Amino acid sequence: MRVHFTRQLTGEVLIGSNAVLVWAREQYQRRAFQVRDAWDVLTYPGFWRMVRRYGAAGLAELYRSLWVPAYLALSRRYVPDLAAADIVLGPVGIRAQTVDGAGRLSDDLPCTLWTM
Repeated sequence: MRVHFTRQLTGEVLIGSNAVLVWAREQYQRRAFQVRDAWDVLTYPGFWRMVRRYGAAGLAELYRSLWVPAYLALSRRYVPDLAAADIVLGPVGIRAQTVDGAGRLSDDLPCTLWTM
């Protein structure tokens, strides 16, 4: 598991990221749920193959996303002096990840930078 520390222009440091399955597409609330989106996930055979392959890692990510002391312990591997009081729940982001029918996670899509 990796932790990323990103300094913002304001001087704040964002700690992240974790990857947790969500039950609603394009929703920026932590506990968002859409029946249709959840159904699509649960009825896709590739999802269950992915669970067999990566289920333990997924549960560990979920645990750390819900239990700050667990995420703090992981983060302290990189910044030993980090304290629980230093961590404030931040905004939710969405990172789309595709899963093929065999349950394999796809690589990130290539990105082209344009300059003028």
